[in-house]
Amino acid sequence: MSHDATANDDPLDLGGVVPPMVTAFDEDESVDYETTADHARFVVDRGVHGVFPLGTNGEFALLDGDEQAGVVEAVVDEVGGEVPVIAGVGAPSTYHTVDRAEHAAEAGADGLVVVTPYYYPVDETGTVEHYRRVAEATELPIYVYHIPSKTGNALSHATLDALAEIDGLAGVKDSSKDVPWLPRPRLPRRVGLAAVPRPARRLYRWRERGGERSPRTARRSPRIVLGRRYRARTRVSEHPLSGARRVQRRAVSRRCEGRTLAAWVRRRPAAESAPRDGRRGAIGARSR
Repeated sequence: MSHDATANDDPLDLGGVVPPMVTAFDEDESVDYETTADHARFVVDRGVHGVFPLGTNGEFALLDGDEQAGVVEAVVDEVGGEVPVIAGVGAPSTYHTVDRAEHAAEAGADGLVVVTPYYYPVDETGTVEHYRRVAEATELPIYVYHIPSKTGNALSHATLDALAEIDGLAGVKDSSKDVPWLPRPRLPRRVGLAAVPRPARRLYRWRERGGERSPRTARRSPRIVLGRRYRARTRVSEHPLSGARRVQRRAVSRRCEGRTLAAWVRRRPAAESAPRDGRRGAIGARSR
């Protein structure tokens, strides 16, 4: 195993399952803060190890600054102090990212997930300066959110090595699905990774190369994820890939036996991308 858990520089010592939450909306597309908080309560009561509001599935890019601050406040008020609340504060510009980071800190967030700048192309110098300025504006640990399919800006090995020099950066949430780069940069090796690919073979490679925590379907089925898939992750850490596959297959079988998996797949497209019709709340609706 290339990962040494004792060398983890994450002040929150995150591990386990940290689901990216959906943001609830009313019929008029205004944010439903109460239901959003209820969702946080739902997953925390079922044993997750942290919550991540305002990620891609939280539709952060469709919310203004006040709405984002309101979501963080609602989640912190509901589950803050029980598990870490790691708030997404992404924005296309550094200026707005810093502003949202400051508001999230004031609301009581325990950590920040900062996506790379998006829409406009940015080079290595600009990316490093972006994270440096955010880190200088807050004392909260920062997790780099790498999702090039949405931002258009991929992080190179050299950029990740440069980011590792910034105090305050605590980890990487990698959603690139490009597992082979994980063992090379210093930042992921130093602090651990997130964003687990689903298949057992990729889960094994992720864990072997330093992965520490998992989001994914825990936002919808936390008991299955924690009871079965998290055990699959643990089995991987013990070493045998076949054992992890066995546990994962049982989790899928359980969903099928309950007649939930097939029906859900037929009715609901994967909630990985923005709503196709631009309507806020579409991701949350598809996840129910």
